[in-house]
Amino acid sequence: MNHFKTMLAIGTLIATASAALGQSRGSFQVTDGYSALTIIENSALSYTVSLGANPMVRVAGIDYAITTCFGMWSLSNDDNFASATGSNFGVWNFHRNSSGSGDIVGWKTNPNSGILPNASETFVYSALSSSQRERFGFHISTAVRVPGQQGLTFFSNGPFIPTPASASLVFGGLLAAARRRRP
Repeated sequence: MNHFKTMLAIGTLIATASAALGQSRGSFQVTDGYSALTIIENSALSYTVSLGANPMVRVAGIDYAITTCFGMWSLSNDDNFASATGSNFGVWNFHRNSSGSGDIVGWKTNPNSGILPNASETFVYSALSSSQRERFGFHISTAVRVPGQQGLTFFSNGPFIPTPASASLVFGGLLAAARRRRP
């Protein structure tokens, strides 16, 4: 009987430690949207995450006030970021988790030392195949618990939004295609 209790205690300890190391791709939920949380692509490897004055996340039509962003991730549903690398800096630790289906790669910190409202942080990958990224994900804390979440939340945004320069190229291409169709 003591052997069983010891094995149960070890199993509980391993499960707790695993949960603290990072989340899997499956733990992220898609939001209805964010307000005052932005991500800007500075280059193919550099991204700045900012929280405005009153950042919110919308889930099932309800807005929840974001108190801190303590994780920034590139997410893939089915690919593996095999070559993705980055470095720890300040309070931020680089982390990758390819357990289960998909992959996450990015940075995390203690929920009490993340990005606060009216602040930003720049994250730079040493290497990343951005063609494999399908979304960005954020670990956030909210002022009120989001239903179905156990305290801290893990949400992904919609599909990757191109930079203003690449968005103008896409818009220009659509405009040119529309002009060609005119009689």
